[in-house]
Amino acid sequence: MHIRIIGLLGLIALPVLPLAAQVPVKGKPAVQASESIQFMQTIVGKMGSKDARLRFAVREALVVMGKQAIPVLNEAKAGVKCVHLKAFMTRTIARLKSIKTFRGRSYPSTRGRDIDRLAMVVNLTLEQVTNVSPILAKYDKNVKELWAEFKEAGGYTDKEAYKDIQDELKLLVDESRPTLRRYLTEKQVNAVCNQLRPGGSAGGLRMIGGGGGGGIRVISPGRKK
Repeated sequence: MHIRIIGLLGLIALPVLPLAAQVPVKGKPAVQASESIQFMQTIVGKMGSKDARLRFAVREALVVMGKQAIPVLNEAKAGVKCVHLKAFMTRTIARLKSIKTFRGRSYPSTRGRDIDRLAMVVNLTLEQVTNVSPILAKYDKNVKELWAEFKEAGGYTDKEAYKDIQDELKLLVDESRPTLRRYLTEKQVNAVCNQLRPGGSAGGLRMIGGGGGGGIRVISPGRKK
């Protein structure tokens, strides 16, 4: 009798696993799902990091996990008070929702500036990202309009027109500096402007999902794929 009571107490002391963590009789899909959820919940907790590289690494890891990360992000976002972190989570969810499959491979098909990649390169805080985003959106709008005019004026066949648009693009970058200085250090302003300049990795160009290696192809507005 004494032995039976001890055995019973031992069973009661065992932790009760959530349903998702219980192993079915055949195979282990529930365990794999549980591991995925636990992993995503852990890294989502790092999305508010001061290190922009870490934030970007978390976002890319969630993109790798795919659309199953959306419920985890929504649950985490519900308990977040910081508007800048909420905005980052919202951008990440939008990227996850945009994931398409091509030839058996998944990739995010969102177009436009990747502000969080830029934040990693320039080391921006989440608050700076929020403040800078409208400035860059306005810059991108102006650039898009310039490329449209350039295309109507003869496009790449007109060497003089091409030279003119390069000068106009540089001017747009310089015009963005005073507004950027409200929120960024001079070092950060220079780094952002270097990214914006024609030929820069972000410069007034549209970014689209890239090849199988997860890279990004950059295409000039107005130029066909």
